[in-house]
Amino acid sequence: MKFAQFHATAPAEAELLQLLRQLVDDVRSIRDMLSAERPAISASDDSAGNLLQAIGETTQGLKFTVSELLEHAEVVAGRAGDQRLHDAIVAACGAVNGRRLGKRLGRLEGRAIDRLRVVRVGVGRDGIAWRVVAGLRV
Repeated sequence: MKFAQFHATAPAEAELLQLLRQLVDDVRSIRDMLSAERPAISASDDSAGNLLQAIGETTQGLKFTVSELLEHAEVVAGRAGDQRLHDAIVAACGAVNGRRLGKRLGRLEGRAIDRLRVVRVGVGRDGIAWRVVAGLRV
């Protein structure tokens, strides 16, 4: 296609801006629908914030699976001094239970709680890989 032909068929700048605004509105609508479908997290649910803080401190931004996290929590719980992760898992899930913890992380996924978010970073033979990151929802 020659430049003259492209230039003649290219949308005007005003039309592009209108399309961009429509796209932004559509993305906002999709986010609103998705957040409406997710179960609400109570503002008084300190266990979610404590869980993310404990996981974040333990993993230091590295990815992890639920089984790796539970193994670490059990090893650390054996030491008298530091069992915050273990206690946070029990408080958030009722027990040190992989299925419950995985479901809890899934419900918290992408939500900013105490300036932390849990995000799904992959799936492998060992299960879902997660990461706790600082920052607001993007």
